[in-house]
Parts: sequence; C-alpha cells; structure tokens
Amino acid sequence: MALANSNATTVAWTSSQNSDGSSISTYQSGSFSTTTNAITNYAPSNDDVARGYVFLTITGTGNITCPVDKSTIRLDIIKKPTVSASDIQMCMNTTGGVVLNGSGANYTSLVWSKISGPASGYINNGRYFTGLPSSTPTNEVAKLRLVASPLSGCTVDAVKEITINIQALPTVEAGINGATCYIPGQPIAPFSIRIS
Repeated sequence: MALANSNATTVAWTSSQNSDGSSISTYQSGSFSTTTNAITNYAPSNDDVARGYVFLTITGTGNITCPVDKSTIRLDIIKKPTVSASDIQMCMNTTGGVVLNGSGANYTSLVWSKISGPASGYINNGRYFTGLPSSTPTNEVAKLRLVASPLSGCTVDAVKEITINIQALPTVEAGINGATCYIPGQPIAPFSIRIS
C-alpha cells in the first residue's frame, strides 16, 4: 500500500492493533518495504488479517527545536468473497420448483442466473422452476451460476456453477384387464399380460 509523503527530516512507520499505537504483547506485525521513507508498502500479518484491520502510524521528526508529528491511518483488510453450491436432482413435476442451495461469505450481493437449460426455465425467490409440463418425456439439464459480489476494497467476484438434472417422470402401463380360470385341485393357467 503506497502512503503519503512528509516534510520531516526523518520518518518511522509502525503498525499496531489500536489507533493509539498500542498492541497486545503477542501481536505479530506485518512488514513495511521500508520503515524510514514516507512512501512505503505494507504487507499485513496473519494477526492483521484475522482482526480485519491494522493501524499504520508515521512519525516524523524535524530539527531539534521542532516537535515530533504523528499521523495514523486505518487499513481495513477485506476478505474476498466465497461462494458454494451443489448440483441438484429434481423431478419434472416439481411444480413448487426446487430450492437453490447456495451460500456465500464476505459479499455485498449473492445472485443466481441461468446459463442454459429449458427455455421456459426460470429462477424466482431462491427457487428454480423448469416451466415444463410434467408430461415432458425426456430428461433435461439446466446450468445455473451463483455470483457473490465483493465488499468494497475487493474487486473479484466469486462464482460457482451448478447443474440441475431434471428427471422425466416414470410412466408405466399395467396392460389390459383379463381373467383366468381356476379349477379346484388343478394348477391355475398362467395369465398373459398384454399392453394392447
């Protein structure tokens, strides 16, 4: 991170957990590319990342008769967004749609969109609807995308794509009613099941 310049004869950069420059004794500071130039870069430590911010203080001194000057900024460490979702199986007759099971962290918005699939398919209130009649005879596949937009300070979206397998309803036909003859004491003749 590049920081401002100074008129001071000498400068010194420090990092801390608190705006007053204090930290607990176990605090591990990040590292400056240089601590003695007004313009420098700071690489946050694991402690800074876990806390989510760090205070950076520049101290400038002039000649002996001038007072010391300090200036502190807060560097917020924004975690990039994450997103997760799983593939889904659904039946063609799910009139209430199927719940989209995505979740995310560190985001400003979490949005589903359809990539491909039945033209009639759509997303509404966190559910996917096929828009197909339950009599559709073949299996269908839809592909959806879940995007988590980052918090201010990050610029890259997190993206997860899933597949929804839409299973055609099974159809069976028992055939035509029939009859078989039963004669006491004799085996029953096999009944031949016919579809038509």
